Amino acid sequence: MGLDQLKILLRKRQNDQSSQLISQLYLNNSEGFRRGLLLSGCLPEPMNRNFDSNSFILDSFESSCLEAEKIIADKSLHAHEFRDIYVGIVSAIKAIRKNFCSNSTRLEGSSFLEYDVVKQLQMLFVFYEDQCRLIQQQVENTNKGDSIHGYEMHVSTFKTRDGEQAASASDKQESLLEIIDTLARYLYFKCPLGQIKEPDDVCPYEDSKIEEIMLLAEGKFFLDLVWERIKFRNWNVEWIETQGRSYLGTYPPSHDELKYERASTIRYYYKDHADIHKLMLENGESIRKSFKFTRALARPHASLVGGEEFPLAGSRISEVTGKIRKI
Repeated sequence: MGLDQLKILLRKRQNDQSSQLISQLYLNNSEGFRRGLLLSGCLPEPMNRNFDSNSFILDSFESSCLEAEKIIADKSLHAHEFRDIYVGIVSAIKAIRKNFCSNSTRLEGSSFLEYDVVKQLQMLFVFYEDQCRLIQQQVENTNKGDSIHGYEMHVSTFKTRDGEQAASASDKQESLLEIIDTLARYLYFKCPLGQIKEPDDVCPYEDSKIEEIMLLAEGKFFLDLVWERIKFRNWNVEWIETQGRSYLGTYPPSHDELKYERASTIRYYYKDHADIHKLMLENGESIRKSFKFTRALARPHASLVGGEEFPLAGSRISEVTGKIRKI
């Protein structure tokens, strides 16, 4: 008997047999117990739509683990380690579920959803493209040296909202893209067919609703990230006491391994950078001809609206007026 059998027993609420099996699984392989349990599908996913109908499984698991802890204590000196594992898993699932429900309720009640889906998506994509332009502009202003080393986008030069951490340009772009991807999937799910309308001129900076819904989407993305790290990357879970309040925190099994992983990722970035520049040097003449040809094609269709123009998802934003208009 193994984890497949445990899944059946938990669904049948046979806690006595479940506790025996859980203790056996832990004693046979204490190091792989947590990971195997999370990947087996025995427990309900905290952000699944059918969580409420399956929440009894989590209750059954918690009760079974209480009994299994007694069995393990009689046979091993590591019962407290087992307790840390199952309490951490149960606490994480409950905390993530609670925050997910709160976040979803506010998301569904956001006034941003009063817009038709085309306008919603257009505002998000215009905002994303303009933010990428501003990020790139700041990177260029920060790195005014003669050398190009390929790390410009990966140096942590941007302060986060709390002012205590720093993020790189690539981190900001990637997180922004993840947030918009989360929102786009949600908006398409919510929008019935037949409500698609022609796009209008939009300016996301003149509407506070977009800030609210992007913060909510960021919360959803953060919860996904936390659960992914717990489930697939074996991150630890513990309660943290600070300023008289308790918080559920997660941290990697090894900070050194996390640093090695980050360093390896940056090395791949540099390799890509070096390979691209090598290709550019080898094909410089062809690239220059392509640029000239592209400019010649684009020139008859370009327009200028009251100032410097920036391409934004089929629009132009004027640095003078701040208005966005379709080409």
